[in-house]
Amino acid sequence: MEFALQAENDGKRLRLDPAQPLTLRVKRGDQPGGEIVVGLKDGTPFLDNRSTAICTVNGVEKAAARLAPDDLLQLGALRFTVVGIADPLEVIEPATRPAPAAAQDSDRQRQQRRISASRMAAVDQPSQTSGLLKRVSVAFSGRAEKQRLDQLEAERRTALIEAGRRSLGDGSALGIPNQAMNQLARGQAVQLRAEDLAGLPRWREDRQKLVRLDAEIAALRQALGMGADPDAVILAAPNLKSDERQKVERAFATMDEVGTQSLGGMADAAEPPPRPVPRRR
Repeated sequence: MEFALQAENDGKRLRLDPAQPLTLRVKRGDQPGGEIVVGLKDGTPFLDNRSTAICTVNGVEKAAARLAPDDLLQLGALRFTVVGIADPLEVIEPATRPAPAAAQDSDRQRQQRRISASRMAAVDQPSQTSGLLKRVSVAFSGRAEKQRLDQLEAERRTALIEAGRRSLGDGSALGIPNQAMNQLARGQAVQLRAEDLAGLPRWREDRQKLVRLDAEIAALRQALGMGADPDAVILAAPNLKSDERQKVERAFATMDEVGTQSLGGMADAAEPPPRPVPRRR
């Protein structure tokens, strides 16, 4: 008995050849992702998944399995059914009455011409299975990248929910002391130092995590041709020249070294503006 894979969407069959197994190559973007092999071994069809894609047999995920007729094989979004084909030698055609000798010779010549013509046509016509194999390859291309993108987007949503919950708690996300928060709620001015903000290290970690997630999501979307990320949280910094970037970094470093109390003392010690001198007539 011979075996074949019958596609459920269009009913086309891929015959399994014992000498040449059916190989489906899987791609992960531009990188190869392995291959799936379906063939015959000792007269029994088998499945050998050597790729990162998921294959199921009758709804159960399998990396390798022996197949039987009527087994349902799912490769990504495509579904196949293993079918058995009876041996052509076992087909018995109805007997016909013998024809005259002249008619037999004529029929034999016409039959030979038809066989020759059909063989030439079979060589010239495109393969019917090429389109099916192409759809299988397209179904697997980018599968791992899409799964990784969904995972990163879910991780970013979870990080945003946790950061929002901390920002609405006591002391906000920076860990401002309760006394300072009460003064701010009454509209009073407060003085804060970095040492007073217990949540500042955690806030920096959350921001660095979101920057990393945004960068990975943007890279995957670009690889998949999905365009810019509309849900990016941290905007990218502008591209500055090297000398301008150094000036900006020195300015921020100088501002970090100057405390709030020092700025307040400088403001108190500032000289009053000069009084206008009236003009003499």
